[in-house]
Amino acid sequence: MHNVRPMERHPRYRVWTVALVLVIAGAGCAGSRPPDQRPSVDCEPLPVISVAGCDAVVFPETLGWVEGFAHGEITSYWTPTTSEVLDLEDSLRSYLKQAAPQLETRIGEYRRQYTGFYHEGKRLMFVNFACDGPWSRGWQCRPVVVDDGGDCFFSLRCDPETSQCSSLWINGEA
Repeated sequence: MHNVRPMERHPRYRVWTVALVLVIAGAGCAGSRPPDQRPSVDCEPLPVISVAGCDAVVFPETLGWVEGFAHGEITSYWTPTTSEVLDLEDSLRSYLKQAAPQLETRIGEYRRQYTGFYHEGKRLMFVNFACDGPWSRGWQCRPVVVDDGGDCFFSLRCDPETSQCSSLWINGEA
């Protein structure tokens, strides 16, 4: 017979050994650094504007980003002006008051990201909302995209010509 210990001959022993090694190796990677020690964000922050007391950024057309459309549905991007963003505030709040009152009452807790885009010939604005946390590092230069998180993250669309907002999307809970 070979010089192998009896337990090592059993295939389950090998599977459990490999699984244990993978769990131990993976445990050291997940969340190993506190948020304040993570590498800095490597992008140039956009100017922060104040919208109803909230910090916000406007993505220029060259950095356009919109969620919720299939590839090719967005024909191009445009850069909203600060006055276009501010002009939508009353409509945005009215829409949230009707669609999700719990969000409207807490709107001051969110950072915002505005992106102008064209869809089916219409000039629209995508507004991304995110509460503060480690996931918001770099929010001034790249979109905050988080799976789940509940009402800490939501977005909607507004038409600056009609001042109508729609398509509220609130993240789900994990």
